[in-house]
Amino acid sequence: MSGPTASAGKPANLDELLRLRAAQIASEAERLVRQHPALAGLSRREQVELTRMLVDWLSSIVGAELRQAQGPLVHPPFEPSARRLDGSLNVGRALALLSAVRGAVLLVWSRELQPAIPIPEAQALGRAIDQIATDWLRALVEREAGRQCEQFYERLAGIVGRDLRNPLGAIALSSNLMLQRGETLPAFALAAARRISTSADRMARMVGQLLDFTRARMAGGLPVSLRPTNLCEIARAVVDELAVLRPGQLELSCPTVGVRGEWDPERLFQVLSNLVSNALEHGAEGMPVELVLHNQANQALIEVKNQGPPIPADVLQRLFDPFHRVGADHPGSGLGLGLYVVQQVLLAHGGTIEVRSTASEGTTFRVRLPRVPVDEFRR
Repeated sequence: MSGPTASAGKPANLDELLRLRAAQIASEAERLVRQHPALAGLSRREQVELTRMLVDWLSSIVGAELRQAQGPLVHPPFEPSARRLDGSLNVGRALALLSAVRGAVLLVWSRELQPAIPIPEAQALGRAIDQIATDWLRALVEREAGRQCEQFYERLAGIVGRDLRNPLGAIALSSNLMLQRGETLPAFALAAARRISTSADRMARMVGQLLDFTRARMAGGLPVSLRPTNLCEIARAVVDELAVLRPGQLELSCPTVGVRGEWDPERLFQVLSNLVSNALEHGAEGMPVELVLHNQANQALIEVKNQGPPIPADVLQRLFDPFHRVGADHPGSGLGLGLYVVQQVLLAHGGTIEVRSTASEGTTFRVRLPRVPVDEFRR
């Protein structure tokens, strides 16, 4: 944590601000909630109860992270009161509530402490907001899936396409414009713009996964656009993109003649990016992640390998289920749709995926893709 030790009840850092000024933050958040058009359908009681619950939840997560040097991030489960209110919520309203609480924290911070939040504390706040959004979105999706599935799929597609994509595009555009003017911005504003841009990219991926999930369930599979493709070119693009985050950790092996077939290059980029990202995230720190491509008779073979603790047997059985997350306490574990979408893309190509995970050999995802998918898999 940063800043001097608090005295006379005055907060000295973000953790103390959330604990000592919870009432003021909740009051500011309630004011912002009342002004937000997306939340007009919530009753006054619902607005107050949900806002205060979110402030308490945010304080617990941020405090646990800032005070806890090692170990998994632990946060409180849903309050029963929040579950009773879930019936009046949708994804757009949940995100609007979180936005109001975040805005209230920043307003109270500007009054009590220095104008710019130190980067470690701002990162902790951003991760906590992401974690709450992920848990809440997943709970909302699971609740609807357990009730009226077909209506849920249609509603989810509308929410994602209408309520999230347009504001998300505006956020991404605004942050990119700020980054283009980087030389004229103060350092703290430039750092904030980078964090906003990164979070917008992450949310865009989540929106894409939700749309793919909806398409796969409603249409019985994902559409693919097949054309002649060199898989090695896709693999190099994936490695180039992810190597920025983990320089020197990715190893690519590809035949000099390439690996060619009739595939959907955008969808296969999605597959490789997801598998390699997972290997980087869950593999042993600093150990290499291998992406290996092979030519076989009538198919391509792809292997993604990483070292680290094996995936438990009970987790392996549900690994490709929607909304199932490996390492759910990890701040960046997402909605749990990535591997489900990977499997659906491969099924649309007539391909297969399997995983082997042992303590001695690490974890290997093995993908087999026919070079020319049979007619029953064309969409």
